[in-house]
Amino acid sequence: MTKPRTGFPVSSFGPELMALLLKGAREPVELTMSWRRANYLRKRLNHLRSQMRKENHPAYELAARAKVRIIVPPGTDIRRTNSGNSIPRDSESPTIVRVSPHHEEWTDLIKAAGVDINSASDLMRPTTQPSPRPTVRPLEDESIDSVLDRLMRDGDG
Repeated sequence: MTKPRTGFPVSSFGPELMALLLKGAREPVELTMSWRRANYLRKRLNHLRSQMRKENHPAYELAARAKVRIIVPPGTDIRRTNSGNSIPRDSESPTIVRVSPHHEEWTDLIKAAGVDINSASDLMRPTTQPSPRPTVRPLEDESIDSVLDRLMRDGDG
């Protein structure tokens, strides 16, 4: 019996892809390339991020903040796919891959409204560690009621 395919480990991706994804999570990065290459790069970046999540990678939270888009310049001859997406007729058409923080399109408007973005980002971080839950194992001769009573009495500790 074969094992299900789990994908490539994070260590098999080039450090360039990791650097691009993490930089794009902090500030916009744009690269110009053919649509064919752009589509492949987007797939690789999304695959890397997916593997980071599966492996509980320490940089996953930052990588999850990045959005990867392909921008087709105006005037490019496009066609609709069966799924309704618009793609260039010529796969070698120049496009822009934009890796940027999610919701960056509203940053200027929010700042103009006087919202301090730096203080808001501090609120998104956990301020305390969750307290460990007490473990109570019933003794063999102890009833469930006495275990619950003991837990209520000792659990507030």
